[in-house]
Amino acid sequence: MVLNNECQLVIFDLDGTLHTFKDIENENAKISNDILNILFFFKQNNIKIALASLNESAEEYLIKYNILRFFDFVQCKNWMIDGDYKIDLFNKIYGSCDIPFENMLYFDDRLSHCTEAMDLGIKTVIVDQFKLITWRDVFLGLDYFNYDIVKDISTQTKSKHSFKNTVYKKLN
Repeated sequence: MVLNNECQLVIFDLDGTLHTFKDIENENAKISNDILNILFFFKQNNIKIALASLNESAEEYLIKYNILRFFDFVQCKNWMIDGDYKIDLFNKIYGSCDIPFENMLYFDDRLSHCTEAMDLGIKTVIVDQFKLITWRDVFLGLDYFNYDIVKDISTQTKSKHSFKNTVYKKLN
């Protein structure tokens, strides 16, 4: 399956979107169950991947979870020193890739950061911080770019379990 090329870059938040807890030493921290397949999916479809995080240790998390290799761009800062906003991170990512904001998709668990992204023209999906990112979030976001793929997959599913299995089969 190849996606419409309008979506050229996906940006993820870290804390509450890809993984739980801000403390890298916390043994209870976990990553989203779906993230590896989601990252493979975007790579298979030639969509660049970025991280915009207010956690200055973000790159350490990506290394810890063995997913740094998927990310084309990583922008992070210390929110306590540099401010609780991400517009500067979005602009740095844009400066590195020169992909128009309207061809970007952003996932975050905080409405304020999604609003910042929307103000730039980035499409956004608010993620449930207790579930972390799921396939449902991904296909909600892709609905902005290519409704037929989303409709095709989501109409074939009746439960969370069958949805996950259907997506997995479609990717392989």
